[in-house]
Amino acid sequence: MKRLITLLAALTLTVAAFAQRSLLQPRLEIVEIEADADNAAPFEVFWMEDEGVNHYYLSVGNLGVGNNFIQFHVDPLYELFIPLGASIEEAIETLEMLKEFYKNEKGTSMEMPGCLSIGVPSDELQPIKVTYNRGLGTHYLEFSIEYNDVVRATYLTRSNLKTLLSGTKFHHKLHPKQQ
Repeated sequence: MKRLITLLAALTLTVAAFAQRSLLQPRLEIVEIEADADNAAPFEVFWMEDEGVNHYYLSVGNLGVGNNFIQFHVDPLYELFIPLGASIEEAIETLEMLKEFYKNEKGTSMEMPGCLSIGVPSDELQPIKVTYNRGLGTHYLEFSIEYNDVVRATYLTRSNLKTLLSGTKFHHKLHPKQQ
């Protein structure tokens, strides 16, 4: 039994040593803001390096489960990631485009690529519906994925997006050579 366990451990370490891609890639935070009580994961702009290429992402937190009116936040693991681009300039440009989307009429929607995964974004992108809405004194974007009759959604207020955008611009001024 001892030999079997030792053999399995050695085999696991050998496979892990020759793996092409790390499962636990570091998320290098640019700016992060705490979400409200309903949304466990914070909103975050971060970048990751994969095989020498930078990838910038917006994490809009955990998605709720429900319909178009009621959302229950019962999934603390999966986060929704929106790719922002391969350079910080592209990331700022995408965030500016989202900020401009707040000027549309209530109910206006568009599709963006996104990724629903645990911890770090995967390469499997799917269409995410982004809808502009207004509430009592708030303007927000709803990021949603529809599966049959179930809607998974999260919300990003205009003030939170402005904070993420200004933090990203400030990071770019501090690190102008970062691509």
